[in-house]
Amino acid sequence: MSGNTRRWRLISCVSVAVASAAALAAGSALSGNDPALSPTWILDGMLLGLLLRCEQRTRRGIMAAAFLGATAGWIVLGHHFGTSLAFAGASILFASVATALFDAVLWHPDHLTTPRGLAIAVPVVLAVSPLVPAALLIMNFHVTVDDLFDNPPWRGVLMEALGLAVITPLTLNLVRRDMLLLLVPPLLAPTLVLAGLYAAIAAAVSLQQIGPMLFLLCPCLLFLVGRLGPAGAGLGILLTFLAGAASLLLERGTLVAAIGPEPGSAILFFQIMLIVLSAMVYALGAAVAERRQMNQALADQHARLSRKESLYRLLTDHASDVITRVHLDGRRLYVSPACTAMLGWSQAEMMDPNWQTRVHPDDLPGFSAVRTRMAAGEEYASNIYRYARKDGTWCWLETRMHMVRRADGTAKEFVANMRDITRQKETELALARAMAELAEKAATDGLTGVANRGRFDETLDQEWHRAMRSGETVALLMIDADHFKSYNDRYGHQAGDACLKAIARTVAEQIRRPHDLVARYGGEEFVVILPATSLDGGLDVAERIRAAIEGLDIPHEANADGVATVSIGVATAIPTPDIAPAGLVEAADAALYSAKRDGRNRVQASISPIRSAVVVPLLPHFRRAALTSQADRAV
Repeated sequence: MSGNTRRWRLISCVSVAVASAAALAAGSALSGNDPALSPTWILDGMLLGLLLRCEQRTRRGIMAAAFLGATAGWIVLGHHFGTSLAFAGASILFASVATALFDAVLWHPDHLTTPRGLAIAVPVVLAVSPLVPAALLIMNFHVTVDDLFDNPPWRGVLMEALGLAVITPLTLNLVRRDMLLLLVPPLLAPTLVLAGLYAAIAAAVSLQQIGPMLFLLCPCLLFLVGRLGPAGAGLGILLTFLAGAASLLLERGTLVAAIGPEPGSAILFFQIMLIVLSAMVYALGAAVAERRQMNQALADQHARLSRKESLYRLLTDHASDVITRVHLDGRRLYVSPACTAMLGWSQAEMMDPNWQTRVHPDDLPGFSAVRTRMAAGEEYASNIYRYARKDGTWCWLETRMHMVRRADGTAKEFVANMRDITRQKETELALARAMAELAEKAATDGLTGVANRGRFDETLDQEWHRAMRSGETVALLMIDADHFKSYNDRYGHQAGDACLKAIARTVAEQIRRPHDLVARYGGEEFVVILPATSLDGGLDVAERIRAAIEGLDIPHEANADGVATVSIGVATAIPTPDIAPAGLVEAADAALYSAKRDGRNRVQASISPIRSAVVVPLLPHFRRAALTSQADRAV
């Protein structure tokens, strides 16, 4: 619990204790210290109203504060400590029982301020109201049970019941939320003026000696409620109570003149008068609140309608979209003026019976299919297509169509909203091209410009499965630059990079089919995927690559021929479910190893790339380089 919350609860408890003591003192003063007149009717009504208004978790604190305040009040009135505790406990017991009963029969405490709520509350009040005055008589004045039957304390019970009917609704009204609105600007000034005027009138009426003058309070109260609303009802009853209480304490005025100086009769008359006034002003307050809510609802609805109308006018006057009404047979019944700014066509030209001929030929089948569905009664459809502008350019349109039905539910026409999305489509196409370029760069080796290792793995897997479905042969070439480590050591890495670029470019130039792929496998190694290629076809391509690279005449003193050369291994396979693409790579790699072992600058093939790695020499017509003694694949 925060410090502010704790401080607020402490202030509330102290306020309840002080108010309880003051209410007990006021009730005792009004009753003229007559024990039979129940001096606790103000205290009990106030406590019951507070308990009904507050939450369950705070009721214990309020009852404790009220108990302390009532005990102190009884002590101040001259009673012993034990007796004061008993009297205060009787009030707390009454408030607890009454609160429980009210919780059971009322769905909201504010209903006690309505005539219907008061009618419901009367049986509850009559059921529990004898508790307090009977307890007071028995405990304090030594009245026996027989005395109670002989002389029932009916006036005390009636005073308690009537007092509850007055004070409880009054308390509920005074602690309602909208009462606080009267105490803050801009309502504070008119509230003070109206309350001051009514207080002066109530005091003048209560203190004069003519009884019928009391009826002057009715129109004044109704005026106050009409101006201040439901909260003004509680404020008016409070001021009336204070004026009447002052009249009784001073033993002068209308109440005393009409009833006499005997306290019991005057208080009962005073309570009845307050009940009558409360019933009128609370009913008027409820009517005023309902009217204000209705007026507010009407004002809100009017504001919403005004906003919608303004928005509708704004859209219709300034919308860039084209709105059309189209008959089920395709005839346009209406086209909004925005068509001229969007497409260059006038409204009459847009309603031409042959307007559909302006749809792009590639988009016409889809466009016609959507129109057919709408003509068949589909509720909603959308379409994106190209439409010819008057200047001959194409405009991308997004059209959303809604079906309009007659009162009997049959389809009548549909309304279409056409929006120019040319910039959006151009942006999408540009983005698609950029994404394609990005994907191409991501799949391209940064040095040589051919495909990278990731692109090779992906393509080999795709071609492998495609060949598995078609039963065709896949050929793979594994290419390695001869003695490339020595080339880097001799000529430098920049020259080595230039050499790799030249080799990659030459290999790519020898690949002539669009589905073939050249990729850098790693370091100075390259691979070529040849879909639907036999072993002889792969050997022909490999020999063409070898010869073209040798023909570049790139100086390389570490090679036997004095120029940069490559060794190539060729492998083929007809994919089946029981073998994997990695086997083809292993077979081609084994063939490459054999070519390097047999002297480099040559092409060799593997007959069975996966199940057996038997390497056979090429046909004699292929050029053979001089054999070397190196058998390793030196970089």
